[in-house]
Amino acid sequence: MSDQDGTAASDEWSDQETALTEEEVASRDAFVASVRELYEAGTPFFTREMIQLAQDQVDQIANDSATPRRVDRLGFDGKMHPQYVSPSSAFSKVHNEVYLPRVSYKSFESLTMLSPRRQCLDALVSVGIASVCDGVTDESDISQDVVRRAFDECLDLWEQSDEWAGLKERIRPHLSTLPMTIDKIIGFGLGDLSIAVARDVDEEMKKRSSEQHALMLTLAGILEETTGNGVKCHAQDPAYSNICKEILAQRGVDVVHGDRGFLLVDDKSIVLSFSPNVPVRQVIADLTRPAMMVWDIMSKPERSEWRRSRGVWISPHTTDPVSPRVLAMKEEKGERDFKAATRSESLPVEEKQLGIAPSFEKGAQTDMMTMASEPGMAKVMKDGHTSADHKQQEQYNK
Repeated sequence: MSDQDGTAASDEWSDQETALTEEEVASRDAFVASVRELYEAGTPFFTREMIQLAQDQVDQIANDSATPRRVDRLGFDGKMHPQYVSPSSAFSKVHNEVYLPRVSYKSFESLTMLSPRRQCLDALVSVGIASVCDGVTDESDISQDVVRRAFDECLDLWEQSDEWAGLKERIRPHLSTLPMTIDKIIGFGLGDLSIAVARDVDEEMKKRSSEQHALMLTLAGILEETTGNGVKCHAQDPAYSNICKEILAQRGVDVVHGDRGFLLVDDKSIVLSFSPNVPVRQVIADLTRPAMMVWDIMSKPERSEWRRSRGVWISPHTTDPVSPRVLAMKEEKGERDFKAATRSESLPVEEKQLGIAPSFEKGAQTDMMTMASEPGMAKVMKDGHTSADHKQQEQYNK
């Protein structure tokens, strides 16, 4: 899903459902006002404690024979909020799709641009637990050797490509501005490698996950050359199949458990994230300032209202929207423009942003590079397969 045209949520709404009452509208307005007040006061909406607590409880639900009736969520108001869990919704199967408990995130936009339909607004919570479509590739007719060969071929082609050569040429002069202490790259939602051999998938889609992982590995290599340090690659994506995990492990990539990849990010990290299904940029903006971020181009939303199409309400924001804090993170870095080598002048060139920060101490000068990339590379970075097309079932607290 592209970050530019993907929507964060859709809501089915029956024609028979009545409009909100004046009291309900007033309650919604008060809730949004409370959210904005805390946000504008600088209150973190995402903390390590919130994520750790949610992941620990997801693990407990997954490992225990009996699903707990209640879990706790740490709200951004500093309070614990109970979330009541229905055993039938924690693990369920709907139309051959398996739903499992996972950590869920609410962006600033999803908390302030509310759906037109009725919803529970009693908790100032941005990190919770939801029943989410598993989304893992069916491996029943997929060979690990076939997937490995497909990825090896993609990696070889990428390393020999004009795109990577041009990108290296333009990045190298600026690597000296990065901290020499960089020791890891963390990729969020880079997609399952098994899709490269999946049936009924177009060729461009098949390459995206492999090319994004290839970018991570080659970027680690050039950083090791520059810093003299070992650079470990970590990857977080609930869509990873067992075959994908084994292939990545053979390449030295650590597939992190659950959402613990966020807990690894620090000022010695590089973060890669392209059109994820969770608000990665907002989470990072609250947690820390990594040494470098590679992400999709930032664009302001074209609309701020929900729209209805074929009986379904479509959100005005994406799953990884650009919040005021994300914009502030960009502004504090400055910008530089780059163009990578192009394969075809007849194809449009799309801009991507490559964030580079030599230091994030108070008062330190930092940099942001805006990279206009080769068309093929743009597709890798803009339209990449993301962390499973999660179809969130109803939240447990309903």
